[in-house]
Amino acid sequence: MRDAVKNYPDTDFTIPSGVVFASIDPVTGKLAPANASNAIREAFIEGTEPKERIDSDRVNTDAGDDFFKEDIE
Repeated sequence: MRDAVKNYPDTDFTIPSGVVFASIDPVTGKLAPANASNAIREAFIEGTEPKERIDSDRVNTDAGDDFFKEDIE
């Protein structure tokens, strides 16, 4: 890929207008609270992002020592 783009200038990606980001619980697809260690950032067209938030008692707040466990076994 480096060879394919070597003649193009480095530029930052500009987020298109109307696109918003939300932290999502990967199990439920609902909004994740700020303390959720397993949340993933997803892009949405504004207005289509989830509105329902996961129950805070179901949140994974563990930093996750086994995050890449499958890579080391």
